[in-house]
Amino acid sequence: MLRATGVIPFALLAETQLARISLARGEADNALESLTHTYTEMEQIGQAGFVLTVAIHLAEAANAAGEASRGLSVLDESARRAGSEAVVQAASVDRMRGALLATLGRIDEARDRLDRALALAREQSLVYEELLVLRQRAELAESSGRDPDREELRESERLAQLLGIRS
Repeated sequence: MLRATGVIPFALLAETQLARISLARGEADNALESLTHTYTEMEQIGQAGFVLTVAIHLAEAANAAGEASRGLSVLDESARRAGSEAVVQAASVDRMRGALLATLGRIDEARDRLDRALALAREQSLVYEELLVLRQRAELAESSGRDPDREELRESERLAQLLGIRS
């Protein structure tokens, strides 16, 4: 229906959400295919901020599908093209870069990106993003053979409760 009304960017954002549902169901390849198509269409429209939004989710799907290098490439290129518009989504971009870098075994770079993402999320009062970064930092610690920071775990639990999210 959104496509029929000529509001294509919003239709594409709706398609992005459907792909995220596929990803949450463990259908990484389907999500990646859908998001790749959506990303291409959004690029043709030329709205850099929306392209970056789709790129963040495409990168997540690529990571889940075993294509972290591809995800990092798309994310970096989209952030570069977005220029100053990327500031609004900088915490999400850095969180996703951290996840991709961790998958690629670039642990120190991943930690640096997640540190930056956490600082940006807190600076911008992005509570949900802060929760996602804290969870990503705990995953990184565990995958690196370290214990997650207990204070950060408590904070992520508090934020999840605040947001009404079941852990």
